[in-house]
Amino acid sequence: MIEVSIIIVNYNTYALTCACLESIYRHTTGVSFEVILVDNASTECPAEAFTQRFPSVILLKSQSNEGFAKGNNRGLAAAQGGTLLLLNSDTELIDNAIGHAHQLLRHKQREGVAVVTGKLVYPSGEVQPQCGRFPSLSLQLAELFRLQKLLSKHARGRWLLGGFFDHLSPVYPDWIWGTFFCFSSDLLKIFPGRKLPETYFMYQEDLEWCYQLHKHGRKIYYDPRIVVIHHFSGSATNQQLNEQKNKLLRDNLHHFMVRTYGRVYTFLFECLGALNKAIQF
Repeated sequence: MIEVSIIIVNYNTYALTCACLESIYRHTTGVSFEVILVDNASTECPAEAFTQRFPSVILLKSQSNEGFAKGNNRGLAAAQGGTLLLLNSDTELIDNAIGHAHQLLRHKQREGVAVVTGKLVYPSGEVQPQCGRFPSLSLQLAELFRLQKLLSKHARGRWLLGGFFDHLSPVYPDWIWGTFFCFSSDLLKIFPGRKLPETYFMYQEDLEWCYQLHKHGRKIYYDPRIVVIHHFSGSATNQQLNEQKNKLLRDNLHHFMVRTYGRVYTFLFECLGALNKAIQF
């Protein structure tokens, strides 16, 4: 019986993905698992190179680059585990993070927790601020008037999260990155066709997933005892690709805001954001 299905989407990140796979097999204990690797029509090497090196990997090949959300859904459709883990190809485990997340999820489900995640760090050990609040005018205004300075560092971090939060203590964030996204297979029942929303080719899809979870009364739990190395943007290693990524992030956030809150709200939100950015410089 498979307890955990690990879904990894690969697109031209052979070396990083191999390092990720090696770390899974080296550190994951006390839980039965399968690894489903979805190759999004990579061109750097034949997809079969993964199964030659890791024979137990279940390889799914796409005929074209379908993006992050669709790639994950392709893997989810083939998953047998009761616990599902979306894991970025540019991550590395340093201990039994998957076993810990699986047990923690089972325990926290009694409290309405739908998703469990952990601390993401650069190879240097520096923390990546992945816990966030949903974008809102109230938060933009709070930052504009620097209201956070009236609070202690701890209270400020718990309120605003993001870069204000030290990620050293457990918290229930509004949304998290899809980098290490551990959830029960039963959760897919709330989504049409048992598929995670595929609105975006990549970037901000995790924001939409978490927003839909909150609409259904589910919670997300962050636990800093689960630590995962995240090389971050392993598939975007040059300036041009990073510029494309930043544009996609902005465009997709705008689209999410318009769909969720309307055009007027989005206009005010973006104006406040621009003003905030101008004041910081």
